[in-house]
Amino acid sequence: EYKNGAPLFVRLNVEGWRRHSNGRCGEPILINDGNVREWIPDLPEDYFRLPYNQAKSDVIRHAVLYHHGGIYMDTDFTVVKDLDPVIELLRDYDLVSYTDTGHGFESDVSCHKDFSSNFMAGRKGSVFHKHVWDSQKELMARRCPLSEKTLEKVCCFEEAHEPCHIPWAGI
Repeated sequence: EYKNGAPLFVRLNVEGWRRHSNGRCGEPILINDGNVREWIPDLPEDYFRLPYNQAKSDVIRHAVLYHHGGIYMDTDFTVVKDLDPVIELLRDYDLVSYTDTGHGFESDVSCHKDFSSNFMAGRKGSVFHKHVWDSQKELMARRCPLSEKTLEKVCCFEEAHEPCHIPWAGI
């Protein structure tokens, strides 16, 4: 959410995405609370109770890739190379991302047990992204009493005015 417009570094990042996608992905779309339902039709109401923007982006990334496919990037992600190799990998893989293994992308096109979620690409209807999205919806549907606020678990409180409790990167 950028209430006063996106900062300069975000606008520059988005322009980098546009330039390096060579028109293959359409225009970049910034998703926020105002337009999220347009992109995620089965978004639970509890999404709006998530306590911080990072939790919301954790939810959005898998849901939007499941529903639409394409490339998801956090707004602080800078693209400096052509995205065509990533787009081409979507022909064969449900999930395309990167991990900090010390190798460049070109030299390490292989499967790893971990990946970075600030840059992900996926096919529409991806089994992987569907599984994560379904799990996230289940977590948001989990209810707990306010007395459990100090516990490190994901739940939305029975009291509707309270934000959900999401430990960092817990959803």
